[in-house]
Amino acid sequence: AWSGRRLKVRNGSNLGLRGQEASSPKREAPHGWALVKSLALFAVALGVAACPGSADAQAPPSPPAAGAPAPPKLEPDRLVAAARARIEIEAKADRFSGAVLIAKDGKPILVEAYGLADRDHHKPNTPQTQFRIGSAGKLFTTVAILQLAQAGKLDLEAPVGRYLTDYANPQIATKATVGNLLSHTGGTGDIFGPEFLAHRNDLRNPKDYIDLFGSRPPVFEPGASRDYSNYGFMILGRIVEVVSGLPYDRYVQANIFAPAGMTASGYQPETVNLKSRATAYTDIHGQLKPVTQESLAEYRAIHGDGYMEFRGGPAGGSYSTVEDLLKFANALTTGKILSPEYLQVLTAGRVTLLDGSLAGYDYGGRLPDGRRFIGHAGGAPGQCANLRHYLNNGYTIVVLENREPPGCFEVFDFIGDRTP
Repeated sequence: AWSGRRLKVRNGSNLGLRGQEASSPKREAPHGWALVKSLALFAVALGVAACPGSADAQAPPSPPAAGAPAPPKLEPDRLVAAARARIEIEAKADRFSGAVLIAKDGKPILVEAYGLADRDHHKPNTPQTQFRIGSAGKLFTTVAILQLAQAGKLDLEAPVGRYLTDYANPQIATKATVGNLLSHTGGTGDIFGPEFLAHRNDLRNPKDYIDLFGSRPPVFEPGASRDYSNYGFMILGRIVEVVSGLPYDRYVQANIFAPAGMTASGYQPETVNLKSRATAYTDIHGQLKPVTQESLAEYRAIHGDGYMEFRGGPAGGSYSTVEDLLKFANALTTGKILSPEYLQVLTAGRVTLLDGSLAGYDYGGRLPDGRRFIGHAGGAPGQCANLRHYLNNGYTIVVLENREPPGCFEVFDFIGDRTP
């Protein structure tokens, strides 16, 4: 998992930073990633998007005026044409560098890539480029937990201590349930900060994180509130290991990636050179720099946040491609990796909080217009990702980028706002 600044992502998709429920921040100034809680929408009319040569078409998108009409819903051919025109504008203006996929009923209708995977060597992004997906990788952890529940090996209402019998803090061990962790209601807090930096190179797997953070008390009584928790997903990853008997990454490879046919996804650390993995770039005072520990330190000096794990894991930070993430969505919705019964648990699962309110699992939601979706977003210095499969109309949208938000979120929102 990587961490950037707190932000919200529009329309209910979840972003795995240290943030809350999700949507697209606004790209404010050219000097860096100003992640803000205000919403950002494309207000570009379809006619402008179709005229990339016009001065107006080259301007960055602006939030809509109050009461502005919603963008038109488009049939597949017009949706692809509008998306392609908008993305070309963003790429030409160097506001987007990544890959985009739109599928209808499981079949791609647009798969394209823009910008450079490696700026030093002028290597272009392609649909096969591997991008870091941040907390979109939490999707795999949730599916892994539900697979084990489906197999009768795990109870979603059981406390953490039933599976992690040596968990140090007694409140988390006895009061925080698996369902609490899936819904960010366990009070487990985050992993990023000075303590993380001091031990970064020693944190190689979920157990290492629990050894470091397991004795600290909850930030609130489990079930009393909701606050996005990367550490909660580290605990879930350790539960996967204990219950399955496999290291987390091997479990995901064998039970999610392999049956879905995802051959370009994985958890190799940054120290491993993957020829198809894009270089991550972050904006430091208007200059794009490869993401390293040195550039992250510069980033933190500007924004107060911004971290990178040694390798991806249960809280996110894996890498994938737009094509692999479509395979994942297809496998998930056709019964290859989760039964229809447990897909319903995934989309409708709720935890009852201490005040009687309900909190859903971190796996999708319902938009204001009534559309239901499954998916997750992720973002941090040098990476931006969003995957969403709409349950009502069969559309799947995947947008990945090797720069931080909001570029890929703005492209995603432009497309998502126009799907029926």
